[in-house]
Amino acid sequence: MHSTITASTDARSAKYIHGAAMALDFQTTDLNNLSDLRKAVITNTYSAVFVDARFGIEEAVDVAQMVWSVSPFTLFGIFNFYGTIEEDWRIRFIGGNAYHGKDAVPEIKEALKKLPLQVTQGIKRQICLVEDLDSPRQIISSYLQALGYGTVIDAANGKEAIEILEKAPKDFFCVITDLNMPEMSGTDLIGYIRRSKTLMHLPIMVLTSFGNMETLINCMKIGATGFLVKPPKKNHLRLEMEKAIRIMVNHQSPRLCSPEEAPLLEGLLAHLVTP
Repeated sequence: MHSTITASTDARSAKYIHGAAMALDFQTTDLNNLSDLRKAVITNTYSAVFVDARFGIEEAVDVAQMVWSVSPFTLFGIFNFYGTIEEDWRIRFIGGNAYHGKDAVPEIKEALKKLPLQVTQGIKRQICLVEDLDSPRQIISSYLQALGYGTVIDAANGKEAIEILEKAPKDFFCVITDLNMPEMSGTDLIGYIRRSKTLMHLPIMVLTSFGNMETLINCMKIGATGFLVKPPKKNHLRLEMEKAIRIMVNHQSPRLCSPEEAPLLEGLLAHLVTP
């Protein structure tokens, strides 16, 4: 049975989520502080965890990381039913959701309805790795296999990747792509995938060797899901792959942000520009 846990000092807000979960026969837990929530998520596994945004974005990010350290594919969201959430893209950057304003309650209801019966339901752990150079492609592929992702399909450029993906779009849960490649670049590949009805759902992680900020922001505008500095560290690679699966199983948007929001993430991307 699915279960949810919510932390909010506002009883009415908690009641909205409680009602949405109960309508779907979920087990529900409501708390009024983050201390008890932290204890709960470390000792129990939940299908969905919701945190009132008024606790603060830093606190929410901390709780999300605690949740995913126990259950990497749990749906996590922050909410504010009475207004906007400042810097909500910070939670989306790590693979969470932000619900605010008049559409928040319907969006939460829809997210709960889409939760799979099992975490891996419908997911085939295939990754399309797009990199024109043999050495970095082999290194990343070996890292992925060491992390338990046994099936990595290689492509030397965006054109090859499209041919592979379109043959079996449901067999993949993630695309990892370099940017500078012959025949079809990584940015062109991202744009193609986001325009494709059969591929647009796929998370796309961009490989970068400390590129310029303009390039990274452009990648976000056209639909990137995350970034990996070459050669990626295993732990960062693991976190991004878990984020990709979380997006797929919970039917979240694979876009890191909207085109209008992309410049706001410049601070979070600074470490990808300067070694």
